[in-house]
Amino acid sequence: MKLEEVKLKTDQSFAWQSPKPEGKNFTLLSARWVTVLPDSTNNKAHPLARSYASSAALKAWALKQDFWFTRDKVQHFAACFFITYSSRLAATAILNFEKNAATIFAGGLATFIGFMREVVDDHEYNNIFSTKDMIADMLGVVVALVILALI
Repeated sequence: MKLEEVKLKTDQSFAWQSPKPEGKNFTLLSARWVTVLPDSTNNKAHPLARSYASSAALKAWALKQDFWFTRDKVQHFAACFFITYSSRLAATAILNFEKNAATIFAGGLATFIGFMREVVDDHEYNNIFSTKDMIADMLGVVVALVILALI
């Protein structure tokens, strides 16, 4: 694999992905982060001569990638909707909870699972605790609770 030099301004960061190895069934390509330091010769950064960006830089990049209307938000909404709806039905049918107690249990469980998912995401080096994901989670819980209240 040949690595090329890249001309950058001082303190500028960039990322590239390693090419997919031929004959292998890899689906995830590793990302490499490089920061150009003020002492670099001719403002050239060679990937092997520079350090990887800090976790803070990766988290800043992840924050920029956190958009409102993405597939991820739909998945958060759907997961919390399903958890709330199914756990409310299970709590009343299997656990013999009263309707109000089952509703509180279901909403709390879905909220807790959504929150813990975000905590796990925040502990990943290239991910963040997304407030937008939590809002999608809460919308899923609220919509499920409204539908359950109408039943």
